[in-house]
Amino acid sequence: MGADRFKGFVSYGFYKGGFTTTKPAPFESPKDYMYGSGSMAACDNCSSLSCTKCPRCEKPHCFDCAI
Repeated sequence: MGADRFKGFVSYGFYKGGFTTTKPAPFESPKDYMYGSGSMAACDNCSSLSCTKCPRCEKPHCFDCAI
């Protein structure tokens, strides 16, 4: 959850928990970003079919290259 693109997602937890009153702007959930459209492409490292998109480098990776 350290990727900048998930700051809204993390802020929403604090808002929903009542720790802050500032409602965050709409955001794409980690699940939708990492496993949604664009995740099933050629792996950036080995050209195999990818299963996830990295939130930091924004490139698709297969299971073996992601771990």
